[in-house]
Amino acid sequence: MNVSELQLNYLEFAFIVEKPSWWARELFDAILDKNCSRKDLIRVKDLEKYFEPIRSVDLRYEGVNTLVFYLQHKSNLYKRYLSHQGVIKKGALLGGKAVLWKIMNEKQKTTFQFSN
Repeated sequence: MNVSELQLNYLEFAFIVEKPSWWARELFDAILDKNCSRKDLIRVKDLEKYFEPIRSVDLRYEGVNTLVFYLQHKSNLYKRYLSHQGVIKKGALLGGKAVLWKIMNEKQKTTFQFSN
């Protein structure tokens, strides 16, 4: 999966970077130069410039953009939400957590669908 071409709304972005949604919305408003809504999407490639590269002793991650790193390594978070009432009721990840569906691999998607 090419993470740079992935498109996120402000709630998904806030969830991934672990910031409040108002912070993400203000950033999206500034980038889009308008009041944004949940329907407004921005590519990860356009958001990368707002994040620093990782400094790590592990050469696999040295210099990788922080946002790209989060998107590559947070797909297993879906396991935390399997028992949440909203997820059980709808059978889907809601709000900002919907980004997890976008970054899951096929095995994770099968596990999620089987558990609901």
